[in-house]
Amino acid sequence: YERKIRAAGIDAAVIGAGVNGHIAFNERWASHASTTRRVRLAQSTRRENGPLMERVQAGDQPYTHALTVGLGTVLSAKRIIVMANGPKKAWPISQLWTRRRPTRQVPLTCLLRHSNVTVLVDHAAATGIPDAVRVPAQQPLGLHPDVEQPVRSNRLELPAGSVVGGWTLGE
Repeated sequence: YERKIRAAGIDAAVIGAGVNGHIAFNERWASHASTTRRVRLAQSTRRENGPLMERVQAGDQPYTHALTVGLGTVLSAKRIIVMANGPKKAWPISQLWTRRRPTRQVPLTCLLRHSNVTVLVDHAAATGIPDAVRVPAQQPLGLHPDVEQPVRSNRLELPAGSVVGGWTLGE
């Protein structure tokens, strides 16, 4: 998988933030240079995603492992868009502004090394963003200019106009 990804490149990586700060199933302590691989999922990740994941064994056993792109692979994208919704995502999103440098304790912070990251959140997930950043002076609350159509995924449905704000790290 990694060879094919590297050969084609990634124009835009659209990722979600986990409640413990993981991204793309890269849990705490994942190397920021990691590539596509099989990973063991943290208990908190399994609990949050359990209802959405297919059952892989007879009975009621959720996934314990996943195949994921590594943080190094995510960082190779030309552009990264992070989406988060709900109050449980306020802490991990806040780490993008409160941490001075990336830390392996919060994999999401590896994005501080990238020059083209956009963060899209709802009101609840935005509560951890410092006030000085939360309401950009030149941009009122509302739809980020890069989002013109509704955003849909299996967990998140944001009709056009409902995003509280979008920020590019470093602004």
